[in-house]
Amino acid sequence: MTQTSTRVIASGSTVDEIFEAISERIATGEISGGEKLNEQQLADHFGTSRGPIREAISRLAGSGLVERKPNVGVTVRAISRREVIQFYEFRAAIEGVAASMAARLITPGGIARLQQAIDTHERALNERAPTYHMEDIKFHQIVCELSGNRFFSGFLSADFYRLLMICRQQFKYTAIRGADALEDHRRIFSAIAEGDAELAEFLSHRHVVKALEGARNALEVDGDDMPMVGPRASNGEIGER
Repeated sequence: MTQTSTRVIASGSTVDEIFEAISERIATGEISGGEKLNEQQLADHFGTSRGPIREAISRLAGSGLVERKPNVGVTVRAISRREVIQFYEFRAAIEGVAASMAARLITPGGIARLQQAIDTHERALNERAPTYHMEDIKFHQIVCELSGNRFFSGFLSADFYRLLMICRQQFKYTAIRGADALEDHRRIFSAIAEGDAELAEFLSHRHVVKALEGARNALEVDGDDMPMVGPRASNGEIGER
């Protein structure tokens, strides 16, 4: 893992803080797919005992971000090309309906949340910030939350999108289209804000299908379907090969 973390954590961190910090580092590629997590090194880094580290790792395993392997230990999940495509297929099936429902239930508060997400996304894009992908994803999460359907929010949770971020980092590709994706978000937002459920569903579904086709082309799924371990080498601070 590198020394440059996007989140600063104080000594004596809580389990929640440790979980979020490690999740973010996995999602941004600071800890790579296939990399082993070392409990003692994590405890030293966060200034805590191994108990909170074990609890945070258990939560990471429950969310699908890491996995326990016999005779190996805990490693960051390595995802196959086929799984990447399945993530997008699932999103395409769900997010259009979620946008439609959000348009039917939209409130001034919901409009304000979506506008803020778009503004933050645009700033991250213009500044080429490393958080760009996370800001892109927040828009989708908010739309699902505004659908009023807890199952949509549950299925398309933060953990699901963290797995999607692992996909992007692990295979060194992006299905996001920069300014084009931001413009798609603006159109989806306008449809939701105007209460046009049919248009919101169409635009949201089309947006994810574009990403799906981009992922298919980038990953050449018809070929090798084996998991790919991220190439980033660790310096041993947090994780190890």
